[in-house]
Amino acid sequence: MNIGGIPGTTYPTAPTAQPTTTAPAEGEQTAPTTETAREKPVKGVVRLLQEGHFKGVADVRLRINFSQELADSAAAASGDLAEAQGDFDAGLQDSLAALTEDLAPAEEQAAQLSELGAALTTSVGDLFADFTDAQTDGPEVLGTALQAEADNFAASVSTLLEIEGEAASLQAFQESFTALLSDLANSLTQALQTLPELSEPNGNGVAYAKFVEILEGMQQLDSEPEPILTDIEA
Repeated sequence: MNIGGIPGTTYPTAPTAQPTTTAPAEGEQTAPTTETAREKPVKGVVRLLQEGHFKGVADVRLRINFSQELADSAAAASGDLAEAQGDFDAGLQDSLAALTEDLAPAEEQAAQLSELGAALTTSVGDLFADFTDAQTDGPEVLGTALQAEADNFAASVSTLLEIEGEAASLQAFQESFTALLSDLANSLTQALQTLPELSEPNGNGVAYAKFVEILEGMQQLDSEPEPILTDIEA
């Protein structure tokens, strides 16, 4: 007996069901994509790690699990630091130009004033370079050093042009410089939000030590330079 049916007979197949999509009604909120829904908690965990909310084993394990995200955050901070310096430099040059225009010095004094401005710009650049290389002091230390350079500049300008008292143009320069420092402090505080020191174990010391060993191994691999590939003669 032919269980499959009559030999030589073909049977029509049912059409394949096609997936259907329904457009959201007007004003209806669509659910966030998987990527968006995942990114928000990841950023939240990174921020909480940077603020030191986790302790003990949880602190170490999350640093391991989110090591790539933490590395990306540090790389982005480096770019933010450079951008903050660029904004400060641009603002400083605008302030110097406005000061020169307001003072309208004679030709010889104008040349000397330009030299003072160039010296201030160089000093600011050096302070930023030292701050970027070390990154051991907070933004307030850099701000204090920058303010000292601005004060020295203003004093030198007063001596050069024999200005007695507080000239309105120099006062305006100082006010603009103070505003630049305020913006810089805000930018640096956000850019330099780094991880605190590892917290102490709070119970399971064996597990804590195990995860610390894993984390240190990962950090060692990240710090090792990539091998230089050279041609090998056959």
